[in-house]
Amino acid sequence: MCLVFTAFALVNARTLVEDLGPGGIRLRAVFAGVFMVFLAWGVWMMLRYQRRIVSEFIYDGVTFEFRTIGRRATQIKQVEQIKSVRDWRGRGGVLGARIDFEKGGKVYLGYFVRNGGVAGERMRLDIARRR
Repeated sequence: MCLVFTAFALVNARTLVEDLGPGGIRLRAVFAGVFMVFLAWGVWMMLRYQRRIVSEFIYDGVTFEFRTIGRRATQIKQVEQIKSVRDWRGRGGVLGARIDFEKGGKVYLGYFVRNGGVAGERMRLDIARRR
């Protein structure tokens, strides 16, 4: 999908360059510029989404080790670094757990990940005990 959006942006960039000739800005050039901004926003949102969805994790009550779809490197967070664990809701209801970290950032642990629901509830209980 990112490649398709990038291809659309390149086609519109060509249109934008052609229309910015000596005659000034034309309506087609303005539309092409707005469309390029929209396409760049779409690619950014897709990449951002992939960096927040947990694909694998290990939770032992002290540390939360996880990998996301967009980053294959293992990230490790201590339980003290987890600010909150809330329900991750979508149009169809609850999809899993949203994990917010103290220094910013969040990840989504979906029910589609093996033991994702159980780990989300256990984290929620561990954080409640900590406070």
